[in-house]
Amino acid sequence: MGEERRYEAENGDFCSTRFTVTQFEDAQSVKQVFDLLLFYFCNIEISISEKIGHITIREDDGGDDKGIVQNRLVSITHKDVKMESNTVMFSQYYDRSTHGRGASSYGLIVADFVDEDDRHPYVPSQRVRRDVNAVLEIREFVPQRPRSVAGGPPSHKSVVVLSRWVQNRMHYPKFPVCTDGCQMPMRQRDGTSPRGGMASSATSSTTSSPLSDSATPTRSWSSIIAPRHEPCHEGLATDEPSVAEEDGERAPGQGDTGTESEETARPKRKYPKRKHRKGTHTIRKVAIYQVVVVVAVLLMVALVGQEEKERLLKEMEILQKEMGALKKRAMDPTFPVDTLVRKSRRQTLQEAVQGHMQKFCKTLSIMSDYTLCNIQAGTPLQEKMVLKRDSKSRCETLQAMKERKLRNAEQYLKIRRSKLDPCKSLTEDQRFETNNGGFCSARFSILQFEGAQSVKQVFDLVIFYFSNMEISVSEKLDTLVTVRENDDDSTTDGITQNRLVSTTTDRSMQMESNTIMFSEFCERDDIPCADRGYGLVVSEFVDVDERYPYQSDKRVRKDVNGVIEVRAYN
Repeated sequence: MGEERRYEAENGDFCSTRFTVTQFEDAQSVKQVFDLLLFYFCNIEISISEKIGHITIREDDGGDDKGIVQNRLVSITHKDVKMESNTVMFSQYYDRSTHGRGASSYGLIVADFVDEDDRHPYVPSQRVRRDVNAVLEIREFVPQRPRSVAGGPPSHKSVVVLSRWVQNRMHYPKFPVCTDGCQMPMRQRDGTSPRGGMASSATSSTTSSPLSDSATPTRSWSSIIAPRHEPCHEGLATDEPSVAEEDGERAPGQGDTGTESEETARPKRKYPKRKHRKGTHTIRKVAIYQVVVVVAVLLMVALVGQEEKERLLKEMEILQKEMGALKKRAMDPTFPVDTLVRKSRRQTLQEAVQGHMQKFCKTLSIMSDYTLCNIQAGTPLQEKMVLKRDSKSRCETLQAMKERKLRNAEQYLKIRRSKLDPCKSLTEDQRFETNNGGFCSARFSILQFEGAQSVKQVFDLVIFYFSNMEISVSEKLDTLVTVRENDDDSTTDGITQNRLVSTTTDRSMQMESNTIMFSEFCERDDIPCADRGYGLVVSEFVDVDERYPYQSDKRVRKDVNGVIEVRAYN
């Protein structure tokens, strides 16, 4: 069983969630698988470098400290982009073999990313950060349905099962990345265009600003504003001129008559202005008011101080109780402290979120079982298809189904993506094993082709791929050699039949499929986009084909249902 979801977050991060249940039928014990997993995670940088091809180095010592392992890794990925991760892994093996019959041993591994590490800090300006959360459980189960190995009799032998839940988050890079051989900045989180921002910053660094110190202006900033704020050096401006002004303003040609009259003139006497004084009763009122205010302030300070003292005493009493409870918890890990120790707001919110996530996980478990039932019952687009041997009857049957299949498929996709943003990447993948032993998978994805010229271009490429599918399968999968059995009537008027037989190169096992593909391309006026092209491709397997019957005694049968829609969005 496997479920996988990949999507793009609102801030540009790429996230993936994966839940799988894997059986190890050849494993000898739970402890063997548990030790192999620990060895893998303790040397994970070697495995990544060998399997994926990304050169990965470890920045920490990588030691195992009583079931605690830290993996501080740095990988060089595509186009020399560096990716960093800092994960701490907690592991524990519970040996229940001594507890009697019915008790089974199991191993548990929990991985969580580090938010902040003073010794190994993140470098977001140079590396892409990757956060990992994971839970792995290794247990031994007895299958409900007996299994037969290599044609032998059914057996109820216990099987070691690995249940794994992993969540990855790739943070949006904060630095320009290399695309098509040139350095291009990544788009910013706030949605602004980074190309203009990067260009403007580069230009401003090389061009001198009018207010920068590097430039030498013809007229300084202080020379512009200084004349407006210079103090008056000629003296205070008064209505009466000064003695120097009077002497300077006299005409030099005046005679002695003016001088004698000035000497005999009686000088004017200046009396000082009378000052306004407050009354005694007013001064007394102000003094009394000030005294009352001071007394009120002192009373308020005393009251607040008493309340603060009482609050601090109560706080100290609570802290002492919490300290005593934590000491008992240190001595006895089973001692309950939830009712005695207070929780911070962050812890309260975190516990509330975890509670909601646990309820959501229960819902997901129910939905997984529901999806398995739906797959066994059939898909919403599945319709029984029987083709006769003669060409005329086959063509009439397919032509009658084409319009109905296209309309049902369009309605299904409209409902399926009604609450999703088509401009963001999304992938959901589910794989199950049915009760009769068949393997089923369901996949829903949204992909963007930003470099495509038109909708018709992508649609034609999709049609070309499916019309020559046997070549594509043989080239991409080296272990499968695929041939087409219906070379005579493969494509007619938007209807393509793919009767394919694949043979594995290692075991020579054959797999057959018989799929009819209905396609249509048209111009839609209801599409709010410059390119109003709309393409739809629907695939449906054939139940009975008299011309190309299934050979279930020699080949493994594969049935395919699919819908592909190609359109443009603003």
